[in-house]
Amino acid sequence: MLEYVILKGQHNNIESNERTDAAISAINNAGIKTKELAVKVANWDVDLGRITADSLFLNFGNKIEAIISNNDAMAIGAIEAIQKYGFNKGDESKYIAVFGIDALPEAKELIKQGVMAGTVIQDPLNMAQAIYAIGMNVFQGDEPLYNTQYMFDDTKIAVRLPYKKYIG
Repeated sequence: MLEYVILKGQHNNIESNERTDAAISAINNAGIKTKELAVKVANWDVDLGRITADSLFLNFGNKIEAIISNNDAMAIGAIEAIQKYGFNKGDESKYIAVFGIDALPEAKELIKQGVMAGTVIQDPLNMAQAIYAIGMNVFQGDEPLYNTQYMFDDTKIAVRLPYKKYIG
């Protein structure tokens, strides 16, 4: 059973909720049983990610097997926190899998070094194509999603685009 903690971007934020739900669904759909130890908000910030992860580590210690972060900045902060306790510094027996979202250059480098487990790429080309297609529909007076493959999410105001994983 994988015991994990979540670093959320914001409380009751649609993007935070979607990223969290998608990450846990992907793990569970892979057949991995999970146990959530804690969910803490770190406001998308590297410093709050470090402070929050430090507090979580002091509370749960080596029970934490994974840190799932809503963005790379908080994941990087979490790595800084756990490295203070000797984790993710090259000793395979002292490793916590840390995941983020955004594929920041610093996160990609940490993945190459074996310090971070993975990140998710937001595809800017796919985003630009969606913005253009939806924008042109609105500009021309059509329904926003007319003649596109896009669908509104449950909020009926946002379109969710697929992410791509990055593990090196």
